[in-house]
Amino acid sequence: MNNPTLIETTDATFELDVLERSRTVPVVVDFWADWCQPCRMLAPILEKLAEEFAGSVIVAKANTDDCQQAASEFGVSGIPALFGVVDGTIVDGLQGAVSEEVLRVFFRRMVSAAEFRTAMQIEDTDPAAALATYDKMLEDDPENLPAKIGRGRASLAAGDVATATQILEELEARGFLEPEAEQLKSRLSLAASVPAGDLQELEKQLAADPSNSPLKIEVARKQAAAGSFQAALDLALEVVEATHGDDRDQARLLMIDIFRTLPDDSPLTGEYRRKLASALY
Repeated sequence: MNNPTLIETTDATFELDVLERSRTVPVVVDFWADWCQPCRMLAPILEKLAEEFAGSVIVAKANTDDCQQAASEFGVSGIPALFGVVDGTIVDGLQGAVSEEVLRVFFRRMVSAAEFRTAMQIEDTDPAAALATYDKMLEDDPENLPAKIGRGRASLAAGDVATATQILEELEARGFLEPEAEQLKSRLSLAASVPAGDLQELEKQLAADPSNSPLKIEVARKQAAAGSFQAALDLALEVVEATHGDDRDQARLLMIDIFRTLPDDSPLTGEYRRKLASALY
């Protein structure tokens, strides 16, 4: 097999060939077998598309005789079965003999999914690049909801509160918000409550007066608005542990606001919910 964008995998190499590789490039896994006629019909189309997409998608051929464990883990119930894997996660799938055009659209979805994952990862560190990706996705599909919400997050990270607010208002006009849109709303709420002043200057003031709880809360709010959630949670937790009354309540509410802005599966949420509960009770 001379095409470097089309590889053969086995159970012994599946994790490296598919899961690890998918962290840098989307992988389409083709579960097939020698005796499967539809699989044979699909094979030349997959090879053609692997060449056409020129490394932006990798095709991993997984003969079910050599990949019984992987087939079981992927829930393969019939072949041919195709799975799109991005960043170690299955994001799409097809089963049975399908046309070349259906497969081409499937490959495009994989490229788009990988671009979306990358944009999400750089929203806080390079919002301009994330915005460029989201704008391109919305140009191709103006109703792409994940890209629209992502554009709101990246706009906020870039300091463009007006655009983020406008996007949220458009989403709210439908009468409901998805969890990701609720997180955007929480981040906007955090941004609206940020005190005046430069973060670095406030951090210097805190270094000179480390027991100043109101100042800790101010710094934590600024850090959270800038996307430094762990640092903000650490400072807010210090206030909860060391004080009582209004300062403690403000710090507790700030931590809860941060939890709402984080993805549901964020390890920070679980870790700091436990720490907050321990500090309170």
